Amino acid sequence: MAYGVLPADGSMLPAELAVWAAGVKGADFLKDLGGLETNRINQLRVLPTLQTTRGPVIFALGDCAYYPREGSDQPIPPRAQAAHQQASHT
Repeated sequence: MAYGVLPADGSMLPAELAVWAAGVKGADFLKDLGGLETNRINQLRVLPTLQTTRGPVIFALGDCAYYPREGSDQPIPPRAQAAHQQASHT
């Protein structure tokens, strides 16, 4: 049995761990996850590709992702609409 994330296009992205979260704060364990960069509410800082800044094989989206708007230090708000757009991006 293969484990991973199954995007809408039907392809399989192999993964040893997939974390689902809801809310406007990342789970507490994210702040200590392998030295990944987080903000004050435990969101993982990500690049425009949704890859974490310190782990290019680790992706984050939705409520657990700190994704700054282009040309700004202000993040995309952790809302369902933003998460849906990020999911479509991957």
